[in-house]
Amino acid sequence: MSVHLTIDRLSWSFTDLPKVPDRQGLKWEYRRFPTNIVNNPFAGPPREDMEQAWHKFLRNDNIRVPIGYLKEKNLTSVYTKDHSEGIASLSVYHSLHCLKKVKRMMFKEHYYANKDEESMAREIKHADHCVEYIRESLMCQPDLSLVTFRWINNTAQHEDPTEFYPTNFDKDMHYCANWEHLDGWAGERMFDLFRVDLLDRPEKSSG
Repeated sequence: MSVHLTIDRLSWSFTDLPKVPDRQGLKWEYRRFPTNIVNNPFAGPPREDMEQAWHKFLRNDNIRVPIGYLKEKNLTSVYTKDHSEGIASLSVYHSLHCLKKVKRMMFKEHYYANKDEESMAREIKHADHCVEYIRESLMCQPDLSLVTFRWINNTAQHEDPTEFYPTNFDKDMHYCANWEHLDGWAGERMFDLFRVDLLDRPEKSSG
């Protein structure tokens, strides 16, 4: 059972849509992780409801960012035709994209059955990048809640020392950003990256 204690520090305006939210502009809450893989659309083998869940989860991964904000951060990107905005993705969405890629590699026979050896090598390299990106992301924003331990299946009194061990048990409260709030903001600035007709596309170089 999840427990929610919402802390609304500072909401950004959906009408002005300024820049990109920082940590002070999020809604924060204390909650427990359900960690339940039963009736979980993200868990288990490939199926239609899983594909739909991931699609909905990542539908706002690309957003429009004011070009002035990109310049402040000394960043360049692909731009809209009027050069008023650049296209970007919040790092958390890239991490989630990477998690989806790793999940698919667990069922590569389903997702990549028709890939030749060269194409499959690229997919593996992509997944390896994704593991590294997730590792860096977790270390960058560490969750300092506690995962404790418990004895299960009478292992505390087991006669065989090799079976004498506790298992982890996550019951602590986690301090989390409210995902719906953040995703709602991203949804207001979402850009369909397949709409290349809306982007400034530089001419091919003559060289």
